[in-house]
Order: sequence, then C-alpha cells, then structure tokens
Amino acid sequence: MLRLHEQLALLALDEKRGVFTTQNVNLALAGGLFAELLLEQRIAVDSEKQRLVDVIDASPVDHPLLNECLEQMVAAQRRTTAVGWISRWANDCRLPHRIAERLCEQGILRPERVTQLFIFTRRTYPEVNPRPELELRQRLREAIFADAIELDARSAALIALADCVGMLQHVFAREDLKPHQRRLEQIRGGDVAAVATREAIAESEAAVAVACMMPAIMGGMSGGASS
Repeated sequence: MLRLHEQLALLALDEKRGVFTTQNVNLALAGGLFAELLLEQRIAVDSEKQRLVDVIDASPVDHPLLNECLEQMVAAQRRTTAVGWISRWANDCRLPHRIAERLCEQGILRPERVTQLFIFTRRTYPEVNPRPELELRQRLREAIFADAIELDARSAALIALADCVGMLQHVFAREDLKPHQRRLEQIRGGDVAAVATREAIAESEAAVAVACMMPAIMGGMSGGASS
C-alpha cells in the first residue's frame, strides 16, 4: 500500500517523461505527509482558534520520510499550525525527488538524468511499472463517479488533496468531473468518510488550500504597499 504522498506523486508525474506537471505539487505532497501523521494518530490539531498541532505519539512510523517529519515536530521549540508545517515541508525543493526515489526503490519508477542544452542536467522518473498507478486511477474513478456511500480514510484524503491543488483535472477530463462536483464537495467536506477520519481530511485539505493562497495574498500586499 503506497502512502498518501506517494500516491499524489504518481498522479502528479508524467509517466512517460518522468517529470512533475502539476502546479503546487510540493504543497500536495506535504499535505499528504501531514494527513498520514494524522491518520497514524501521531499528531492532533487542538480545537482552539489557533489550531496548533500537538505530537501525541512520538513512536516511529514504518516510513523514513514520515519519521523525519515527526522528529521535526518533536524537536520544535514552539507549537505551530498545520499551515506552518505543510508550508515548511513544501519549501524543500528536494521533496518530490525524495518521494520519487522511494518509488524507484519499489520498482515503480526509474531514475534518469536528462541533459538540456548540453549544459543543464535534471532528474526525471519515468514509470516502469504502470500497475500501481492504473489501480490508483481506477480506485479514484470508482470513488468519484460511482457515488459510493463511504470511502476509506486514505482514498477520501487523497481525493480531497488532489482536488484542492487542481490535480484531478490532470487525471480526468474536465467534462467528466463537472457532473460530479457535488460528490467532490462531499468528499472534501468529510461527508463520505468515517467520522474518525474527517479531521484528517479537513485539517490537511484546509491547510493546503491556505498555503496555496498565501503567495497571491503576499503578492497583493506587497503590490499595494508599493503603489
């Protein structure tokens, strides 16, 4: 079973060219990491107005990147919000590559280096085992288009995060998604997931949505200040 951030990485990758094509992919991946820690019951978000994150179980998870994120939270001198943690992890330009490299270790992708203009070299990750992504896309299709009554936690969180950053429009045609907007709203609202997982969906999706808007907000503020 692939973790949320690994599934999001597969959806964001162009399977032939091996490059990430989705805007805000780092935020989606960081949101996946945060949601996993919530679902693993390692962290919780308090119910106060500030919505600060607490580590409630510091025991390791069977995943090195998740453990690294958890260790950062444990070592932090001050509590912060979900937006703060997701923004911090998303600012690491290595994040997509680290996740892709783990998918390479699992035999799903292949690492390559492509030279451009005879000078610049970039890392790409073409797909060598399409089965995990095909199964993932089929699971998403059934969840969105078949109107299942209830989804498992990770499927609901995956769809909420992917929809939040516009990733679903790279997976399915816009005209196919349009009749199912109410279904997507229900998923993002946690209405079709078990009660115990609604917090993970709501907190992660809301934090990613805020983080996505922050550059535009800051740009508007700086533009207003200079005028």
